[in-house]
Amino acid sequence: MPYMATVTVNGAELYFEESGDGTPVVFLHGVMMGSRFFVEQAVLNH
Repeated sequence: MPYMATVTVNGAELYFEESGDGTPVVFLHGVMMGSRFFVEQAVLNH
């Protein structure tokens, strides 16, 4: 199960997940998209 949390940066609350091990990978999405867009990539990263 991924670790899910938020952090506030310059007044904006950002959501993030941590899962797996190894080299970190950062996925950024655009407006009108969500973290579900990266489900397949995250599975491949494990």
